[in-house]
Amino acid sequence: MDLQFKAQLGEVLAGRPQSEKFVEGLNQDFKEGEFVTLASGLVTYDASDPTLVLGLARADSHNHASVYYPCEVLVANARTTFIMQIYNSDSGNVTLAQAHIGASYGITPSSGIWYVDEHKTSTSARVKIVKPFDPIGTVNGRVYVQVLAAQREFD
Repeated sequence: MDLQFKAQLGEVLAGRPQSEKFVEGLNQDFKEGEFVTLASGLVTYDASDPTLVLGLARADSHNHASVYYPCEVLVANARTTFIMQIYNSDSGNVTLAQAHIGASYGITPSSGIWYVDEHKTSTSARVKIVKPFDPIGTVNGRVYVQVLAAQREFD
């Protein structure tokens, strides 16, 4: 698996990126640059397949059992794109193609790196590829993505 780049802020269509402070849930173990969600109003990490995406964590979690800590998140909204690599959790390497642009896929973590998962489509889709970051033809290339409206915690 040739994944080297953590998800990061891409472009903001208007204004500045929305970075908000929330309260981290207890016993959370996420790293900076990983996608997080909300559960009962607390920031949580869902490594399986988050249905709703709050955004990218701006710092590592505290992973504490009895103290709630503030947690800053780059919020996924209609104005924000993220840069991620594309890969296929079933068949492996993916060569970035023009056909990927405009398509919607799921997201999957691997060793702290979230990637656009070409294997996850339809009901598993969480992001839409907006445009390439790396040139078409790049193996496991990076792309600009936007979290789908139906999968965002906020808009």
